[in-house]
Amino acid sequence: MSWGRASGKGARPPPPTPHGRGRLKNLRLGDSDKPQPVQNQRSPSVLYNGIICPLIPYAIRGVIWYQGESNGPTARQYRCLMEVLVKDWRDAWSQGRFPFLYPQLASYGTLALDPNAPPCIAAVREAQLQNLSIPNAGMAATIDIGDAGDIHPKNKQALGRRLGLIARAPVYGENLPYSGPIYDSMTVQDNTGRCRRRSPDATRGFSAA
Repeated sequence: MSWGRASGKGARPPPPTPHGRGRLKNLRLGDSDKPQPVQNQRSPSVLYNGIICPLIPYAIRGVIWYQGESNGPTARQYRCLMEVLVKDWRDAWSQGRFPFLYPQLASYGTLALDPNAPPCIAAVREAQLQNLSIPNAGMAATIDIGDAGDIHPKNKQALGRRLGLIARAPVYGENLPYSGPIYDSMTVQDNTGRCRRRSPDATRGFSAA
C-alpha cells in the first residue's frame, strides 16, 4: 500500500484510554491534533485506523516502511517516533520482533548550506541511522539515487534491490553482502585519524575522502 505525504504520527495507533484503545474520549488534545479522517489524513491515528489496523488479524513476515519527508520540520522527534511506532505495530500483531526495513531518505531539493535549517531532512536521515538500534531493523541508503526535483524519486528499482538484499540476507539467511560500511567512531593518533566502521560483512575497495 502507499499513501503520499504521510507523517509517522498518522500511522501510529491512538493512545489507550479507560474506554479502550481507539477511542478519543477523555483525551486532552488540541483541535489540530484530533483525528480528522475526511479533512486531513495526516492527523494522529487516521492512517493507522484506515489501512494498518484492518491488517492486524493476518500473519505478517515483516515491514518495509518508506516515509519521513513530511517529518522535516519536527526531525528531532523522529527517532523516538519511529521507536514507538515499531513497538506499537509489533505489540499489535503479537508475532514477535518481525523485521522492520526502511530506506534512509534520498537527496532532494537544492544544496543546503546550513544542514540544520528547516525542513531538516538531514536530521531525519541521522535519526533513521540511529534507528538501526531497534532490534531486527534494517536500513538501505538512497542518498545517491534521489532526484533534486522530486521528493519521490522514480528510481524504485535500485531502491527495491537494496531493500531486497537486506530481506534476503538477515531475514531469510542468505550469505550475501547487503550493506556498505557504517561509520562508528574516530580517534586521532600522531596526526593520523583512524576511523572505525560497523559493517555486516567484509568491505573491499573502500576509502574515506
